[in-house]
Amino acid sequence: MDRIFARQWLSVLAMCTSSCSLVSQPPDFGDPDARVWLGDSAPVPPNCLPARTGEVVFNEVLAKPAGVDLDGDGLSISRDEAIELIYAGSQPGHLQGATLWLGDKQRGLISDGACLQPGQLVVLTGSKTGPVVVQPQARHIWLGHPLELRDSGATLRLQGVLGTDLGELTYPQAMPSQSWVRQTDGDAAAALVGHPPYSGGQHSIGWRLPAPSGATAGN
Repeated sequence: MDRIFARQWLSVLAMCTSSCSLVSQPPDFGDPDARVWLGDSAPVPPNCLPARTGEVVFNEVLAKPAGVDLDGDGLSISRDEAIELIYAGSQPGHLQGATLWLGDKQRGLISDGACLQPGQLVVLTGSKTGPVVVQPQARHIWLGHPLELRDSGATLRLQGVLGTDLGELTYPQAMPSQSWVRQTDGDAAAALVGHPPYSGGQHSIGWRLPAPSGATAGN
């Protein structure tokens, strides 16, 4: 099976032209999640530049699903952890080559090169998560590895291809089945609050809802 994956990767390299965007290193063919590199990435369209410092807002984080089956596989486990980002650039941009950091631990590389529009939602999950239903125009992007978010709270940051921080968030102690969300949607300076309950639960990963109010601030 490893040889088959290797041949697929070499064939992609052989067909690639100057307009084809690939990561600098091939996937680990011994990794069952190599599908993320081969099947779930998109090339960067022409004239779509990398996101710059401050152009990504960490809008919501679901660190402890505990009853939330985000990908609809019938289980509520760590695969259902998710992060919602908002691309806040004034011009279209992409996240390909950016890496997610949890404290001082890297949590994976983004290989997807889709060109994001200003204000577009992005749902970031680990490599083993199934497809997540999101609102139209939102995008689900898989990392190369599981998220493995910390229940005790942590600082998340997205580092761009040039080594600058595209966005950052520090979330408190995770709450079972409830996400932390910006009190003002899309505002990187807004406090985090526990997502208030509504008919769909206590998170809105991948969906735009009215700004939460009356919740206890987390930071």
